[in-house]
Amino acid sequence: MKWTRRFRKARAREDGPRERAEWGALLALVLVMAALVFVYAYPRLTRPPLAQRDFEGRVVEKFVALGESQIGSRTFPRLGVETANGARFNVAVTDEMYQRARVGMRVSRHRGELILSGDVPELSAPGGGPKVEAR
Repeated sequence: MKWTRRFRKARAREDGPRERAEWGALLALVLVMAALVFVYAYPRLTRPPLAQRDFEGRVVEKFVALGESQIGSRTFPRLGVETANGARFNVAVTDEMYQRARVGMRVSRHRGELILSGDVPELSAPGGGPKVEAR
């Protein structure tokens, strides 16, 4: 029986530092992976998506994207916009705005509001009540 106790003690001395080294290596690997994810994702999380940025440009195309799921299909109206510096991107619009838009129209987004050429933002009376016109 004494020899088994000595064997167990010797084995415990051998396994202790090796287990700590394995856990240390695993912890270091997890920390390196977390740092890489942070370095990759941080710049993308700090800037707003392209669709929410302010811009001015012209409508170069109109199209409808289709989305399908298990409960049905849906359309997503989009406008292709080209800015003065030649950048092109797609903007999601409402059905009503899609109907009004024409290729070649000027389009801009300021403070999140999409404005087509010829659109005048509606002004209301202070407090949000009905407009009062002077006679």
